[in-house]
Amino acid sequence: MKNKKIKRIVLYTLLVLVLTTIFIFSGEPGKKSESTSDAFTSTIIDKVSSITNKDIKETKKKDIIESTRFIVRKTAHFSIYFVLGIIIYLLLSTYNINKVVLLSIIICFIFGGLDEIHQIFIPGRTARFYDCIIDTLGSSTGILILYGSSKIRLRYKHKITKTLNVSK
Repeated sequence: MKNKKIKRIVLYTLLVLVLTTIFIFSGEPGKKSESTSDAFTSTIIDKVSSITNKDIKETKKKDIIESTRFIVRKTAHFSIYFVLGIIIYLLLSTYNINKVVLLSIIICFIFGGLDEIHQIFIPGRTARFYDCIIDTLGSSTGILILYGSSKIRLRYKHKITKTLNVSK
């Protein structure tokens, strides 16, 4: 019982941290948000350049940043909601709830929708339904990977237990 309480406290803390992170990034004005994404991409380009010992000219770097901006931003949506989905699934799993997978996905979809509504009120930002879909796909992926791996682990554990009982 005590372990379950500790697990919930940790998961609620993580949930608040992830939701706060989403809220902060969603609250950035359009130009600032774009600048954050571009700075991230620039850092990656610099790291790749130093690892490969190939100098990338500023004009080429700028072209790469502009051409990858969309995918970087959507990958960020997918990734943070992937983590959110895992946290919500784990948290709901600590309660005696039916259909934890479906409920987790619905909750993440609602958070994604609320995030998009929040962006309506931020200068230079808009609400996009496809961002909500990307968010939901990210969270669903995290949830389904966790659910699938837990089912595989349980099946494997059952086989081992059955094998050990037969050999006695």
